[in-house]
Amino acid sequence: MSGKKFIIKALLIVIVLLISTSTFATAETDKPIYQVVYNSEDVYFVEDLERFREIEHPTVAVALGGGGARALVNIGVLQALEEEMIPVDLVVGTSMGAIVAVLYGSGMSTDQIKELVTKVNLPQMFNLNFPFYKSLLNTREFNQFLEKISGGLDLKDMPIPTALLSFDLTHGVKYIHTTGEISSAVQGPYAIPICFQGQQLGDFFLVDAGMTELTPAGAAKALGADFVIATTAYDELPYTRYDSSIRSTIRLINLIKEEYARRVVDANSDVIIAHDVGDYSFMDFHLASQFIQLGYLETKKIIPQIKAELENRHIALRKPVTKTEIEMEPLLVDLANDRMVLDDFVWKPLFYYGKDHSGFNQSRLQPDCFTPQYGLELGKSHWRTLLITEGTKLDNLEIGVEFKKLTSEIDLIGRVGIDKDELVWEGGFTYYGANYSLFSGLAHLSRANYLHLKGSHQIDLKAFTWTGETDLYYPLITSDSKSVKIAAYQELTYPLSERFDLQSKVLYHNTDILDIPLIYRGLEGNTAGVVQASVESVYNYDFSYSKEILQSILLTGFECTQFIDYQSAGLWAVGVGGSVNFKILGLKPSRFSGYLAYDLHANQPKLDLSIDFSF
Repeated sequence: MSGKKFIIKALLIVIVLLISTSTFATAETDKPIYQVVYNSEDVYFVEDLERFREIEHPTVAVALGGGGARALVNIGVLQALEEEMIPVDLVVGTSMGAIVAVLYGSGMSTDQIKELVTKVNLPQMFNLNFPFYKSLLNTREFNQFLEKISGGLDLKDMPIPTALLSFDLTHGVKYIHTTGEISSAVQGPYAIPICFQGQQLGDFFLVDAGMTELTPAGAAKALGADFVIATTAYDELPYTRYDSSIRSTIRLINLIKEEYARRVVDANSDVIIAHDVGDYSFMDFHLASQFIQLGYLETKKIIPQIKAELENRHIALRKPVTKTEIEMEPLLVDLANDRMVLDDFVWKPLFYYGKDHSGFNQSRLQPDCFTPQYGLELGKSHWRTLLITEGTKLDNLEIGVEFKKLTSEIDLIGRVGIDKDELVWEGGFTYYGANYSLFSGLAHLSRANYLHLKGSHQIDLKAFTWTGETDLYYPLITSDSKSVKIAAYQELTYPLSERFDLQSKVLYHNTDILDIPLIYRGLEGNTAGVVQASVESVYNYDFSYSKEILQSILLTGFECTQFIDYQSAGLWAVGVGGSVNFKILGLKPSRFSGYLAYDLHANQPKLDLSIDFSF
């Protein structure tokens, strides 16, 4: 390594440390105030119990069970109950049911909750924890998003009284949360050991109560509910042989969990809404719409029984509480553009393989990169620092610094890096709209200074979806228009049926200062100064039941394509391709793909395989 290159890299690393230096300590939370309640054979420690005893009786509670993605059936349950004017005086949840309980209790309408879970892949907000000794995944971003989308309410101020159930490992008792900020109160109720970090609350150490009470019907009774409607979504394993240690352990845990759950539900519920979702994976969040519909239809079937039981108890039907429409769009835009401002210190490892995640390249169409990229994200509040490099020799080291929310729509962005022993940099402002972004700033690339203007968009209409990005680099020294560098990519997707799409893509660039990806799949593609275009028919198939491999890899579906590619100068290629879509730990969408093309100009075939993996 040359002395100059070593000095530049050392300076870049020092910059990262100076920007991201921050003290981070977890203060011991004061011991909460609680009362002890005995219900059947169980002991519950309950926060602020008197507030629930003051609810007018008779009280109808809905106990929302867990089950990962399968627990999204609870949204359909609540929608059906509202439509039939079944009173809901209290909502109690545990595990994923606690997430639904918080959203519903905050006053969000079921329509908005449906919109949220279908537009947002919730597990994408879980990130690898670092270091791993506390848990595999970090939940800070998810918890704070949940608090923001719920209006920043304290649990005790929910329009619909809401309680969350967790299990205390210190005393071996069940713990019911009824107070506290949502970002804190929700942590213990879904903290599956190993996956998620438990919650320290005074001398209590709280985790997911699923092993002892997967549906919190007993907790609802402990809070004084007179009539309990319980939901269940039990798991079934996708195999019947238990001849490995992992399979036998998981089978044993499931049997114990279900035995406890059935015992509690049977003893404390007046009506049970059971859902046959055992064949689905707990990671199937991309099937949110199906789960919601399933819960809705299952509840509709049992409505006559619920009404009959309520009539026997002299409990009148009534219209649901008027819901306040929450302005979700700004928060969803922030989430889509990674603009969430988090109060906690963020320390997140990064790993990419298959696509180049350099911030200097176009983001809508990333070029292939088969050298592993890895790095680190550090940040707190409005500041975020990203460090990324390739290979093992710190090649192409890059550091990005962002100040989020300079205004509600504008971020300040800067990045500096090393490309072929040359120092490159860029800085400016990005404006974010509902479906577009605009960047304006200065850049130093290929030993020249430029004014950089960039725009990207995604417009979803019924007839088609239009996405694209255009980068314009105007030299600051010369006024020669021929020196202006342009890279423009546009894509239109036309849905022909439920599974078939027609896609058209166009790419033009006249510059080598960016690493421009390939559209033309013949033998002579990606030449500067020419137009590349492609028309594809795409068959999409999402598995009804996602396929699990080794309990960690989730196959979600596949695509098959037929394409015709064109490049100016009379080059044509035709071919077929395909891809398999999967997720690691059910979190980050990844893809393995390939194609076989025939170059009509060279009369030769071309085979290509690629993978896009990020964590």
